Amino acid sequence: MTNKEIIEISIKALSAMGTLIIATLAIFGPTVKKWFYKVKLTFHIDGKEPYIIECNSTELFSSDINKSLSINLQIKNIGNITALNTQLYVEKIFRIRQENQTYYLDREIIPSNFY
Repeated sequence: MTNKEIIEISIKALSAMGTLIIATLAIFGPTVKKWFYKVKLTFHIDGKEPYIIECNSTELFSSDINKSLSINLQIKNIGNITALNTQLYVEKIFRIRQENQTYYLDREIIPSNFY
């Protein structure tokens, strides 16, 4: 075998390996991408007190009062890709006892989702 034949064979082999790698990435690309790019959400309750604020609002044309709770909750994405279609589900509400600073279950609710 001459040097020219060895170079031609090695170029064909590199071309075949490159084609195989590109075809593999085309088929399994999203799976490989998920290994390197991930969403990582962290939750942190804001440092401002009170952590939970009860808000009362009255209806415009009636005397009905609507009660709602506002929670200072901070959600950060420290991952390296944007989080899409994320939701927060609330299932239980806990309250704190004033006398010994322990928590008790106030109510369980039907899960509400917040986008």
